[in-house]
Amino acid sequence: MPRYSAIPRRLLKELEAVPPSLDRDVKYHPCAVTLDDGRELGRVYVMKYEPYIRLWGVTPEQDPAKRSISIERVVSIRESPFRLPPHLATSLYSAGESGMGYCIFTVEFSDGSQQAYITGNAVDFITPPPGLTARDARRVYPHKGREASPQRGPEYFWCLYEGVTDAA
Repeated sequence: MPRYSAIPRRLLKELEAVPPSLDRDVKYHPCAVTLDDGRELGRVYVMKYEPYIRLWGVTPEQDPAKRSISIERVVSIRESPFRLPPHLATSLYSAGESGMGYCIFTVEFSDGSQQAYITGNAVDFITPPPGLTARDARRVYPHKGREASPQRGPEYFWCLYEGVTDAA
């Protein structure tokens, strides 16, 4: 019996429209979702259970530092406006950890400003400086920014699924 519910085919199509960032063979889809109660969550990783568990080792529910939401609660999926452009996040994943269980990096924005961040090993979501959006990110500098009082990455959710269903 699967540990997680199947994703409805219509939601899978919406998920596949979100360009992934890549960490080796793992695809991250940084999404915004609408829940069945109308609530909007702007920072959600929606992904298959198997690649998640292979990389992270424990489910979100087994890790007190992680938050999760059931795919059964999700009624729509779209790309998150709070995500780094996929190619920039992928370059951070390629650079690897800055230390045991964390990443430090600096983002350069379209106006020339820079902001340092510290996150766990999931790096897609940032809170940009006032007046800018995550889409304004132009370049990332992995492992740079320790001395710049890095901003903590924002909270986000995991939404795992196993299999696909035709059910609504």
